[in-house]
Amino acid sequence: MKAIELSEYCGIDCLKIVEVEKPRPGANEILLKVRAAGINFAEMELMKGKYKIPKNPPFIMGFEASGVVAEVGSQVPLSRQAAPESELPSRPRRE
Repeated sequence: MKAIELSEYCGIDCLKIVEVEKPRPGANEILLKVRAAGINFAEMELMKGKYKIPKNPPFIMGFEASGVVAEVGSQVPLSRQAAPESELPSRPRRE
């Protein structure tokens, strides 16, 4: 699948499209087939190195997405599974 990766802290020019293995959702996670994604202010600052997170590049960007629920983990409540469309902030997995 395609993903947006931040290769270093130097602004928007350091974003690149990369091919990565499709993730499998954990027990309490939902895998979303993204139809739209955005970049928020914090991510713009993050790309410039002005907003610090405990992670060094390269890493996959993405805190906002909208799409269709593609897979669900074994412990996801039925109420979350039934929603055909979801808009939620993504949380990159902790590595």
